[in-house]
Amino acid sequence: MRVLIGSIVGLVALWLAFRGESPEALLAAIRLADPWWMVVALLSIAASLGLVALRWRVLFGITTTSPPSLGLLFRALVLGQAVNIVLPIRVGELVRVLLVYRSGGQTIERTFVTVAAERLMDTGTVALAAGWLAMQVVFPPWLAGPVRALTMVGLIAAGVGVVTMLAGRQVAAFLRTKVETSAHQGVARLARLSASAAEEAWHVRDPRTLVPALVLTVLILVMSAATNYILMTAFHLTLPMTAPILVLLVLQVGSAPVSTPGNLGVFQYLTVLALGVYSVDRTTAAAYSIVLYAIAYGPKLVLGSWLFVRVARDATLGPEVLAMIRGRR
Repeated sequence: MRVLIGSIVGLVALWLAFRGESPEALLAAIRLADPWWMVVALLSIAASLGLVALRWRVLFGITTTSPPSLGLLFRALVLGQAVNIVLPIRVGELVRVLLVYRSGGQTIERTFVTVAAERLMDTGTVALAAGWLAMQVVFPPWLAGPVRALTMVGLIAAGVGVVTMLAGRQVAAFLRTKVETSAHQGVARLARLSASAAEEAWHVRDPRTLVPALVLTVLILVMSAATNYILMTAFHLTLPMTAPILVLLVLQVGSAPVSTPGNLGVFQYLTVLALGVYSVDRTTAAAYSIVLYAIAYGPKLVLGSWLFVRVARDATLGPEVLAMIRGRR
């Protein structure tokens, strides 16, 4: 049912993004763009993935005796993102946690904590960017509410992260002494896993881990916005520096509530709406959305498909996870 609803939403959004636009006009707008700047934008996607993989390795901490290799983390990251693009159920994070856990010699608790820390850092950073942008741009009514909600979520995420880092061991002790003794086996097992994860989260507070991870998080956001700016340059759009950040913000906020297969339709419609704030004509905005979608998702899907074939052949993830990815569960 969720896939059906997502597909309907995607088709409606696709129609809204391209209504009144002829294929010839869109193709002509794409042809006017500078192909060399498109190549640079494509390279910036690779750089962003490299930064994310590097941050992931940093988050394993200096106390890790044999952290996963950067190559393994990069492959797991790309595969996880490809799965998230294709499947509306968003199991990409689970896929990469299991892949690193089974291939990298790490505990599943520490691997899970690193991914959770990523999400908290990303949410907090995007919320800060939204707050800064709110002081620079007058948001249209359709965006003002979601931005306020995102800011609140970001503050909550930052609070959760701080509490977990500062009180991780206390939380773990409470779970083990008070909750794990529960007679219900399932509750006890969940408490045991949660206690282990809380202990692992405590290690993230080490400045030698936390500071580089936060710096890399800011660089990742900047690089993501840079991709949008580079592509705007390719389309000969002279826009203020707030424009690429607004496009990034709108895509982050708008894609979260609804999950469509491949994010197709929603991605294009949101991009057209964001560029409309700067009075970019609809034909150029729609053409820009097509190229940005191809650059942002294309390499991940191609490389992710190749990695999935390798993982399926080696049975690294196990039959149940592979079946879930294939849509059989």
